[in-house]
Amino acid sequence: NLLAGNISIVHKVTGSSRTFMGEEGAGVAAVETAAARIRSGQSTHVLVGGAFQTEHSDMLLGYELAGYLHRGNWKPVWQRQDGEGGGVVTGSGGAFLVLEQREHATSRGRKIYAELGPIVSGRAKRRNGGLDA
Repeated sequence: NLLAGNISIVHKVTGSSRTFMGEEGAGVAAVETAAARIRSGQSTHVLVGGAFQTEHSDMLLGYELAGYLHRGNWKPVWQRQDGEGGGVVTGSGGAFLVLEQREHATSRGRKIYAELGPIVSGRAKRRNGGLDA
């Protein structure tokens, strides 16, 4: 809730707030919930996003114990020579979308960049019977 709470405070966001956890499944669930709220008329616009930070001790320890971490000096992939590849180079990332009811956007004179279709994930299935969005 820390990320959602800080965004709400800094940008004076009001209304409902949800926090989902669980890797890719959390992102799928967040977009599904946001789309459902807009389609039902409960919300006119929703900020949906997520972040992942792999540079904390529990993540690094797990990668190290499994032998996944990159060894040696970092180089971009295109500059590596034979035998210099392999291994995880950890990092952080995030992405956010503003989903908005078409009528709400056009009433504000905003350009429509895309229309939300089916919400699916091809990366979350960890085992048979895993996430189906």
